[in-house]
Amino acid sequence: MNTTANTAALKEWPLWEVFVRSKQGLEHKHCGSLHASDSEHALQWHAMSTRAARKA
Repeated sequence: MNTTANTAALKEWPLWEVFVRSKQGLEHKHCGSLHASDSEHALQWHAMSTRAARKA
């Protein structure tokens, strides 16, 4: 499968919105959006991208 086909396949998955909330606060902060097959996959994908960004 080429890159264009991979991108098209990802867009067929639902779009998930990612929010975080601090332990002390009640307000949520929008962190981004991503395509994932289900909620568990969305959380894993967000955790992986957050970890990668912190290492850079």
